Amino acid sequence: MADSNTNRRNFVKAAGVAGIAGLAGCSGGSNSDDGNLIWTTTSEGSGGYQGATGMAAVVNENSDDVYMEARTSDGTDANIGRLQREEAQVAYNQNYTVQRVHQGIEPFDQLSFNINQLLHFLDTDWVFVTANEDLTSLADIQSDTRVSPTQEGAGTAPYLELGLDYAVDDYDRVSVSYTQQSGPMQEGRLDVGALPIINGNIEASYVEEQKSSVDLRVLEWPDDAVSELEDDSLLEVSQLDMTGFEGYAHTPDEVTTLRLSYNWVVRNDIDYDTLTEALTILYENREGLAEYHDLLAFMQEPEYWVESSYQDVPFHPAAADLYEEWGIWSDDFVRGEE
Repeated sequence: MADSNTNRRNFVKAAGVAGIAGLAGCSGGSNSDDGNLIWTTTSEGSGGYQGATGMAAVVNENSDDVYMEARTSDGTDANIGRLQREEAQVAYNQNYTVQRVHQGIEPFDQLSFNINQLLHFLDTDWVFVTANEDLTSLADIQSDTRVSPTQEGAGTAPYLELGLDYAVDDYDRVSVSYTQQSGPMQEGRLDVGALPIINGNIEASYVEEQKSSVDLRVLEWPDDAVSELEDDSLLEVSQLDMTGFEGYAHTPDEVTTLRLSYNWVVRNDIDYDTLTEALTILYENREGLAEYHDLLAFMQEPEYWVESSYQDVPFHPAAADLYEEWGIWSDDFVRGEE
C-alpha cells in the first residue's frame, strides 16, 4: 500500500491516547481482597454495561462474600488504564486492544500486570457498506471516496482503519457514527460506512433503518488484501454467511469481515477465591441471565463461555480450573500463573 497511509497504521490515535491518559502508575484503587469486584464496561446504553449490570445482580443476590458492581467507561483502551490503576478488577475489552497489551505494544508497554482472560461476551463482524451502485469492492475506493470506518474516537475506528490499509491506497476519511449513516449517504456526504453484525446473525435496529432508507450494498474485499489481513496478528478475519440477511440492495453470499471479539479480562493478580465464587454463581444461574439482557441468553451454553478466546493470552487460574471442571477447557488454552 502507498506510503501516504503509513500514518494510519499507528496503533494509537490522538483520540485513543486521551482515553488512556494516566495509564502508568497506580492510584491505590479498589482491589478484590475484600470480595469487591468492579467490572468496567463501556457507555451506559451499551450491551456491555447492561449485561454486566444483570450479571452483578445475579452475583449479589446469591453471595454473602462477593459484591459485584458494573461501571461505565470511555471505552476499551480506557479500561486498561483502570486495571493498571486498580480502579477495577474486570474489564470489558476486545481482541485488538488485548493483543496490543499482551504483546507490549505502545502505549501498553509499561504496565505493572499481565492480562488474563476471564469469559466471552459477544462477537461483532464488521462489514463495509455503500449506497453507491458503482462500488462493489473495497478496491474501488479512490482518494476522493468519503469513507467512515466508524466515527473518529471510537475504539473500533483504528482497528477498521488498519484493515483498510491492506485494501485501499488512499481515501477521504470522514467521521460519521455507524448508527446514523443514512442521512449522510442520502446527502452525498458519505460513500462508504461500516456496520456490525452481532454473533453472526443479529442486526441492530439502526441497521434495519439504514436498509429501509437507502439501497445499502455490502462491499467485498479483494483477494490479495484478504491474505494480508490473515497474516496480521492484530486482526481477526472471518467469513460471514450473508444469505440469511434481507433488505440489502446487494450482498455477496459470503463476505470477509473484520471481527472484534469482546471478552471480559482481568489483571493476573486478582483474588482467586473471589473470581471463583463470582464465576460459579453466574454459571449455576446461567439459564436465568437472559431475564436481565437478551445477549446474556448466549451464556446458557457452557461452551459459549470460552468461545472466541484470545490466542496465547492466558486464562486467569480461577477461570482455568473451573472450565476444566465444567468440561469446556481446551488443550489449546493457556493457564495463567498463580
